[in-house]
Amino acid sequence: MAELRALLSQGIDRDDIPRLRERKAKLLSLFQAIPTTERDLLRARLHDSKDALGQLFQTKLSTKLRAQLFAALEGAVIPAPAGADSVEMAAFAATIGPARFHPTAEVVLDHAWRTSRTVTIVAVPGGGPPAGEPGPLVQWRLMDRLGEQRAGGMVTWPPGHGAPPAIDVTIDQPGRWTVAIEVVDRGQVIAATEAPIRARAAAERGDDLPALLEGSDTVRSAEAMSDQAVAGQLGTLRAQMGKPALGSRRPDDPTYRKLARAVEELQWQQHQRGVTRHPSPRRASRPAASTRARRAVVR
Repeated sequence: MAELRALLSQGIDRDDIPRLRERKAKLLSLFQAIPTTERDLLRARLHDSKDALGQLFQTKLSTKLRAQLFAALEGAVIPAPAGADSVEMAAFAATIGPARFHPTAEVVLDHAWRTSRTVTIVAVPGGGPPAGEPGPLVQWRLMDRLGEQRAGGMVTWPPGHGAPPAIDVTIDQPGRWTVAIEVVDRGQVIAATEAPIRARAAAERGDDLPALLEGSDTVRSAEAMSDQAVAGQLGTLRAQMGKPALGSRRPDDPTYRKLARAVEELQWQQHQRGVTRHPSPRRASRPAASTRARRAVVR
């Protein structure tokens, strides 16, 4: 047992893969060579957390490697070390670099159509946690441009998968945001990185309007605007629609339709509020009319 205790007592850094592999090979060889008459006693000691040898065995080795060693005591033939143990976990941790996580879309904000945006953070598919081990945790914190934490959470990185579940965060101010990420295995941080998010303010001349209107609720946005904002957005939208790049397009062009629907909602708000020269609709509240019917009213 002296040789086993010496191997388990070695202080090997998690990143020292050559020494970890060497110890693993020696342990497998040692367990296979233990006489049958001594295996029951050794098995009992290794399962006993109060036994000094059992404590070393349970705290110094990974779950997968312990299972391989117990299999050796049963007389099973152990294949070459290609399983998932602390060696493979350390190799996986080495793949978590600055470029591993990134946002899936650009964040553009304005004061009218998109005051906030939810953006998804994903990992570039690659080396994942070793199969056969408990999946490590991915703990994340959303830090705003002033360094204050705005949100946080945790997901489990499934063993054998090249990427963890996506992380959704909400950005509500222009500036540089950061998602700080830590990968935790058995209570220990094995890797840390960051995913920067650059949120920019929309161009004042309206060049970003097609992107801002994509997926936005134009009805609610228009309702929330002040009379001055409604008038300002109408002017900006009409200027964009009159540009050669858009004005030459057919009315059924997707980009043109986005802008036209936004104009329609803004005109409706002006009529509802009585701030135009056109006669207001008869109903004081917004009817559940079709787009064609409302367009006829505002015209």
